[in-house]
Amino acid sequence: MKTNYYLSATKAILGGSSALMLTCASASAITLASANFDADSYIQFGTNNEFDPLLTIGESQRPSSAHFNWGVTTFDTSSMVTSGSKFLSLSAVEYKTLIPNSGGGPPTTVTSVTGNATLNIVALGDSYSNYQASADKLAWYDEHVQNDAVSVLGTINFTDASTEHINVTSVVNDWIDNPSNNNGFAVFSTSGNVELASVTNTNSALRPALVDAVPETSSSALLGIGVLVLIMRRHKQR
Repeated sequence: MKTNYYLSATKAILGGSSALMLTCASASAITLASANFDADSYIQFGTNNEFDPLLTIGESQRPSSAHFNWGVTTFDTSSMVTSGSKFLSLSAVEYKTLIPNSGGGPPTTVTSVTGNATLNIVALGDSYSNYQASADKLAWYDEHVQNDAVSVLGTINFTDASTEHINVTSVVNDWIDNPSNNNGFAVFSTSGNVELASVTNTNSALRPALVDAVPETSSSALLGIGVLVLIMRRHKQR
């Protein structure tokens, strides 16, 4: 989880003079639940990469073909309560670019920590185990994941290695009240090929999680410091 810092100011009167004391406090979101399962699948072959430390999410080629990976991540919400906000936290680790082979063979894959990808998140209306058991995985995907009738909960725009969040309060609260509705989240890309940290990633801070807030970015913290300094200067000019 990202940790950022904020400044708080306290005015102390010392011997008739004023001094401004600055204290540094850590601000981070509380993890409400860690993912208990995730996997990615290459639809054309129906693969199931459950124990890989990375979730491979490839740019969707629907409706033209099934040559791409999509992902699923699930959470046990049985110990959660409906009060408060819930955000899905996902972390991009690296990006893949496919370079066509002029000789007609498989493309060359180039991996980098810099890149961009746009992912859509939906709440699954059916279990991933049913996808695995389905004789026609493409038809299952088209019905339950990438379909105009399936509401997109949110879109995440990743840039380089980063952690992003979307608000999933409504759907998670429904899972808490109606556990049978909890089939987890599906993740697919509308632009770019990205590797997300999975539940088996060695860095636990990057694993998929449900958190209670979105941590402030470093730029927000710096903006707060700038505002504080401006207030101090104006106060001294009075």
